[in-house]
Amino acid sequence: PKPFYLAPEILPSNMVTNTDIRQAIMDVPGVKNVAVVPGAYSGFTVVSVKLLLELEDPWATLPLAQQAPVLEQVRKTFLCERNVNQDLASIQVLYPKPIGVRLNLSLEGVLDPIAKVAEILKASDEKIAPDIQKHTLQALQEKGVSGDAIFNGPLLNNGLLQQSDLADIQLPEWIFASDVLEVLGGIEGLKSISGFSFVTNVEDGASDPDEQSYWRMKIQQGEVPIFDLALSLSALSLSIDGQTLTLDDADRERITALVQKKDNFAALSHVPSTDDFIGQRYRQLNQYVSIQKEFPEVYHLNEQRIDGEIESEAFAQILQLKGFLTLFDQILADEMMQLNNLRKLLAIPDADVYPRLMRVFNA
Repeated sequence: PKPFYLAPEILPSNMVTNTDIRQAIMDVPGVKNVAVVPGAYSGFTVVSVKLLLELEDPWATLPLAQQAPVLEQVRKTFLCERNVNQDLASIQVLYPKPIGVRLNLSLEGVLDPIAKVAEILKASDEKIAPDIQKHTLQALQEKGVSGDAIFNGPLLNNGLLQQSDLADIQLPEWIFASDVLEVLGGIEGLKSISGFSFVTNVEDGASDPDEQSYWRMKIQQGEVPIFDLALSLSALSLSIDGQTLTLDDADRERITALVQKKDNFAALSHVPSTDDFIGQRYRQLNQYVSIQKEFPEVYHLNEQRIDGEIESEAFAQILQLKGFLTLFDQILADEMMQLNNLRKLLAIPDADVYPRLMRVFNA
């Protein structure tokens, strides 16, 4: 009744790696990011893990008691996806640490300086507290991402995450000024940055005086950085074509709206069907390509080898391996040819074949 399995049905798996755990937990609404650390050991084996959660607004600023619905959903997700002998030690919500940037900017040849300042501050935001982008199935397919890469790991319900993105975005221990300045250096219209430092608010309302804030910012255990836009605007110095510009309240409101604008994301708009995974190319199964073509060049199996001269003993080993693999090539080539003729082998015979078959059976 169902001849084909769809990619979302057959490709996903339970949690195997720490990246899989992060992928499953970040699918829970309200979770922005998560770090997975060992909870308990049995000898050298990790038998339980601890989840460090970064929550999205408004959950991040609520008291712990009001964050309970998200934490309970995280716990249920882990228990449903975990493997045998894998346990959850604890769940910890990381405390947001607001970090701003003190910038002394010089712009040149910019038609809309307010939009340019918003672009600069948004780039700083994405470097200090990056978001992991979620995708739709259609968007990933349009980029040419294969099904096994799209559905690698646990099956997600609230947008698709790429494991390569998860590897690039981790919860940091330090934030370095050089990383932020490298991002800002590529913005068109930004002539120079004559002053830079990180700024934070301490309890008395003063700016953090730590000298290290000029080149790095330490993220203490139990904290997670968030970008403080208001503090960054209050510490901003700006000049355009040599003229100092002072931002008024309307300018600040516009910058805030531009920086905080999120890209629109819609979850999977429809249940995937077979047509979503059918390509436009028919592959001729009888055109078999040797498995020896798939080996790296270091094996020297292809016709053109990377070394000009090979010692006789090594050359004999190469030929021995080629002969060994040729046996499997023959088996695979035969199977591909049989599959190519499968439609003929299983087709209903023509009517004039039946009398001949009847005579054979009678005989």
